[in-house]
Amino acid sequence: MKIFILISFFLSSCQSNPAEQASINPVDQQILGEWGIYVTTYGKSSTLCNACPKINFQKTGIAEVIKPSKDREVYTWVIKGDTLLINAADSKTNAKAYVFDRHAQFVLKFSKKKGYEELVLKAIKNDVSYTLRQ
Repeated sequence: MKIFILISFFLSSCQSNPAEQASINPVDQQILGEWGIYVTTYGKSSTLCNACPKINFQKTGIAEVIKPSKDREVYTWVIKGDTLLINAADSKTNAKAYVFDRHAQFVLKFSKKKGYEELVLKAIKNDVSYTLRQ
């Protein structure tokens, strides 16, 4: 009987928590995963990259930027409505943020293209945008 109870407890603890899954809204779900940063636009000037940094948005609210050099920057992220808030998460990123400002806000625009997903992050405070692809 004790073995049955232990096995039942073990199996129930291995299942995903439905309440946790329900707390992730559809926009959060859409942004999760690894994205390549393919275009950076400053005003009317765009820069395409040939060795693109990647950003991995995790369920935990961490966004990790991996540069072509393999250096990493760590940010926290949260979505409020159609706005993405990104903040430097550690002192190294805070001291020398490469991709995003230390405290950045972006309007999100998702679109499906042929063969990939595209996400445009348009900065609220300045005329910068990033085009990400997955």
